[in-house]
Amino acid sequence: MDLPILSLYPPYATAILRWGATQLCRPSRPPQKILGCRIALHSARQVRSHANGQLRGGTDERELLRTLARFSPWLPAGPHEALGEVLRDVGGVIGSVIVREYLTLSRVDQQWRDSQGNTHTLGPWVVPTFPAIWILEDPQAFETILYCRGQPGLWNHPKHPARDVLATPASLESKDPEPPHPEDSVPPESR
Repeated sequence: MDLPILSLYPPYATAILRWGATQLCRPSRPPQKILGCRIALHSARQVRSHANGQLRGGTDERELLRTLARFSPWLPAGPHEALGEVLRDVGGVIGSVIVREYLTLSRVDQQWRDSQGNTHTLGPWVVPTFPAIWILEDPQAFETILYCRGQPGLWNHPKHPARDVLATPASLESKDPEPPHPEDSVPPESR
């Protein structure tokens, strides 16, 4: 089964899959069909300027460094080291997450309780410019990045030789394959 893909401006896909971010601001709540399901994340090639909110074509390293500097207390390394990770991911489908639930800003203070009664706090990667916050869990980075053009909203990747990367992330494959069934080892002519 193909995973739906969501394109995000850098550095957010990298932050979710590699640095532990679990919350994502979006313009709307997730479609009901993906709640509790796994989606793939694509790191877009465009950068949104935080100074004026305008889109900039291409990967502007200075703008990315300014964004990363804002989040430096939560980065595993300094902004310059993190920039290398972000630039490697830009333009690719880099992994997948489960969309557990969502919150609307009208329901969110700095803390909230989820449907299981657990208390949560808004994370550093949440910039409340959009009305919905998607709560994500179980990030799985792909071993192979699938570089491709992104699209707005949720989308599926067209037929591509690397499509299997999206169908079965390596981290989701069974580590211990089932032993073969005894009949499978018997040559067909002796059955």
